[in-house]
Amino acid sequence: MRNLLNVAGQSFAISGFVFFILVVPLYLVYPPLYMGMEEHATSLLFFSKLGFFWTFAGICPIIVSMALKPVEVGDLVYCRVEEFSHGPGIVLEKVSDAPTGFMDEEDEWVTAPRYKVAWQDKQAVDWDWEDTISHYEEVHRGEH
Repeated sequence: MRNLLNVAGQSFAISGFVFFILVVPLYLVYPPLYMGMEEHATSLLFFSKLGFFWTFAGICPIIVSMALKPVEVGDLVYCRVEEFSHGPGIVLEKVSDAPTGFMDEEDEWVTAPRYKVAWQDKQAVDWDWEDTISHYEEVHRGEH
């Protein structure tokens, strides 16, 4: 998902920039003969606004893709399940497709990412699922 958002944003930003670089100067140099000066200025403003909007609309998916940072080995994490709330901990190992013990409609095993985390307050190493942990910075951003 993160790569898809990044590619979509880059495509929008590049195409908008190319549109602005090519269309606006060409329209400025070769104005249509049937337009007056006011219509020409209005059209030129429209094309420049469209080029800028297209470029900056491409920045939004790039920003969203940067916010979707996956948990990796070496990251500082926090357990966000209330009954097991503890942290911080450091991710030691990651298994991308650990079986969850459930089967889907096609009778195939459901897999999910699982992380081996060394918890500081428990002084133990546990395996935790992706949905039970989050980045420590995201949880404790406003407490300092």
